[in-house]
Amino acid sequence: SWSISIELLLYALAIAAFRARRLGLVAFYALGVVGLALQLAGINLLIVTNALERGLAGFAGGLACWHLYRRWPQQLPFAALLEVLSLGALLGFVSCSPLLGLPALIVFPSMAVVTVFAYQAGPISRFLTSRGWVWLGAISYSLYMVHVMVLARIADVFLLISRYTAQPLARYSWQDGIPIKAIDLPLLPALLVQFAMVAACLLAAHFVFRLIEEPARQWSRRRAAPF
Repeated sequence: SWSISIELLLYALAIAAFRARRLGLVAFYALGVVGLALQLAGINLLIVTNALERGLAGFAGGLACWHLYRRWPQQLPFAALLEVLSLGALLGFVSCSPLLGLPALIVFPSMAVVTVFAYQAGPISRFLTSRGWVWLGAISYSLYMVHVMVLARIADVFLLISRYTAQPLARYSWQDGIPIKAIDLPLLPALLVQFAMVAACLLAAHFVFRLIEEPARQWSRRRAAPF
C-alpha cells in the first residue's frame, strides 16, 4: 500500500508540474534532488517519509530519462555494449548494496537501464520486444496489484482442505504481529503448486489489465486531453 499511495501523490504533483510547464518541471527535479539527499542523509521526517523520498527521487529520475531520450539523437552508438554495461551496473549495485550502505543511489543505474533500453537498439532489447515479453510487460502492473490476493486465496484453499486431511497441507501463524499463511508440501507437489500459482496470477493479471487497467488508462487520457 505504501507504493500505491506514494504513486498517487506523485501523479498529483506531476499534473501540477506539467501544467506549470518549465517552472513546474524544475520544481519537480528540485524535489527529486531533495528526496535523494534526505535518503542519503538518513533523515525520515513526519510527512516527508523515506517512502516519499524514494518516490520523489525515482519519479524525477524517470523524468530525466524521458527528457534525455527526447533530446538525444535517435541512433544510440554501441547499443549492444551499453545494454550489457547498464544491466551489469544495475545487477552489480544490487549485489553490492549491502556492503555500500547507500541503497538510495540505485536510482542512477536504474536510470541508465531505462534510458539505454528505451532506444531498443541492442540485441537484448530487441529480444524483449517479442510477443511474450511484451505481454508480460503490459500486465506487470496488474500482476503487481493482484498477485498477493491470488496467492492468499490459494493458500486459503489449502487451509480449508487441511481441515479434512490427516496431514495438514498448510498452516496459519503469526510472526511479529503479521499473519503468515504457508503451504507445506513435499518437493515435487510444492513445485507443481508453485507453477499453478504463477499461472493463476498471470491469468488474473491478464483480465485485470484488459478489463480494468487499460480501459481506466484510456479514460484518464481522454479526461486529461483538454488540459
